[in-house]
Parts: sequence; C-alpha cells; structure tokens
Amino acid sequence: MVRTGGPRGHGSGRAATPEAEAARRAKISASRRASKDRVRVRISSEYRSVGRTYGPSGRRLDDREDWNYRDREYSTRIDPRIANNPNKLAAHLNRLHPNRVHYRTRVVEYV
Repeated sequence: MVRTGGPRGHGSGRAATPEAEAARRAKISASRRASKDRVRVRISSEYRSVGRTYGPSGRRLDDREDWNYRDREYSTRIDPRIANNPNKLAAHLNRLHPNRVHYRTRVVEYV
C-alpha cells in the first residue's frame, strides 16, 4: 500500500491554507480558459537534432544524407492565428522540444 502525504508529494492535492487553495483553483480555471481559446491540430514538421556529432574523419555526420534529419507529426494545441505561419509553428515546436530545430512546418489537420 502506498503511503500518502510523504516527501514525494503524494497528498490530497489541496493547498495547505485557504488562500493558497484559492490561488491554486484560480490557476486551474485560467488554464482551462486559455486552452479553450486554442485549437487542437496535427502539425507535420521536419527537424534535426541540436547535438550534431563529428565522425572519425572530422566531418559532421549529418553531412551525409538522412543521418541526423527526421520528420514527424505532432498533435498539439495552438493559437488559431499562427496556423498559416510556418515560422511561428516551428517556434512553437522548438519551445515544446528544445533539442530539435524544426523546419518545413505546416498544419496537416484540425482535430
């Protein structure tokens, strides 16, 4: 049986004081309102890893075709105003995945 209230944060999910609980509930409701203003989309993008390595010859390994480059589809919520702007979509994905640099980014589907 799992002990609750221990040092790892297993508790009732409530704040210790009524003021802190009110602040916690205000943050939750603000987050819900913010997510309703966003639309859920599927984004297709290509990316390369930030940590580019060197081979034994001293050349970057990603100079070879398809070594360090990948493509992927992401499902996320975005502001509808940036849906047609590839640069802002790429910046959004770069914030979500800081170890990748995204390019050729586009919205594939509104979910």
